[in-house]
Amino acid sequence: GYGHNAEAAQTLQAALTRMPDNSMANAMMILCRYRMFEFSAFATSSDVKDELLNNAKRALSLDPSSYFAHFVMALVTQDLFGDYTTALIHAETALELNRGFAPATAMAGIAKIHLGDPQSGLRELRSGIAVSLEDPHRLRHQRELAIGHFVVGDSQLAASTIDKLVR
Repeated sequence: GYGHNAEAAQTLQAALTRMPDNSMANAMMILCRYRMFEFSAFATSSDVKDELLNNAKRALSLDPSSYFAHFVMALVTQDLFGDYTTALIHAETALELNRGFAPATAMAGIAKIHLGDPQSGLRELRSGIAVSLEDPHRLRHQRELAIGHFVVGDSQLAASTIDKLVR
């Protein structure tokens, strides 16, 4: 669900009122808003998608060396636009800037699965999952793990992963 996103959005808005050009606060607000739409039963509108993408570009322009802004750009381009190529570039840049950032490792793995390198993608996705078992995106990670298993021809493991996900 939403967790504490409403409270986080309120706090981030206060920070942005004081420091509108703070890249981290901008990137965190994008993630917060993204999560509010992620668990909605309704499709995210194209206006909201465009707004989140434009805000991600702004956060990145405010600090091109921010691993978090690169991660958020990867998330938005991958999850909202299906642009796995751009997502991989930003996930890998986030990892160059912060090697141990597990969410970017998982994001890179997902992109590689969809871009035709499923073995490497599965390895990275599993690595990202192992570091952070309580990641808020763990359900998406399991779904993508199932897709990866299916792509490499392991339909039995794909089915058991989906079964576990449904449970």
